[in-house]
Parts: sequence; structure tokens; C-alpha cells
Amino acid sequence: MGDDWSQFDRDCIDRDNREAEIQQKDKEIERLKEVINKALILAEEYGGIDGDHHKAWIIDQMVRTLLGDKYNQFVKNACAGEDGPNTYEWDVGIAP
Repeated sequence: MGDDWSQFDRDCIDRDNREAEIQQKDKEIERLKEVINKALILAEEYGGIDGDHHKAWIIDQMVRTLLGDKYNQFVKNACAGEDGPNTYEWDVGIAP
């Protein structure tokens, strides 16, 4: 009987852990939805403005919004190429 109770305890703990994982994943999904929505709002508000320098700004702002703390590493990777870390340029554009 003791073994059955131990298994019951393990099952309860496993269920609690799964519920906590689901709650954490739900929070992350909501955070990602918010970030994506913010990036889409930028596109909607500024996407129709003429000028390549303004379009570059919009793209840069969207990337910043989507990546947060990972933005700098993204730009570093985007600029790296066959000729080293500064093979390409990242244009932050000009705000409209």
C-alpha cells in the first residue's frame, strides 16, 4: 500500500509540474502576441510613408520590437559575411 501512495504522490507532483509548464508557455504565447502586434502596428502606421530611408527606419523599429534584447546580436549577424564582421551595413533609417 505504501508504494501505491508514493505513486499517487508522484502523479500529483507530475500533474502540478505540467500545469506550471502550461501556465509558463501560455504567458510566453501572450507576450509574443503582444510583441507581434506592436510590430504590425508600426507597419500599419508608417508603412505607407514614401522614401527608402523611412522604410529602413520602419524595418529597424519592427526588428527592435520583435527581438528586444537580442536586437544587437541580430544586427551583428546581419552585418557579418565573407569579408568579416562588417561585410554588410545595417541601415537604421530616418524617422518619418
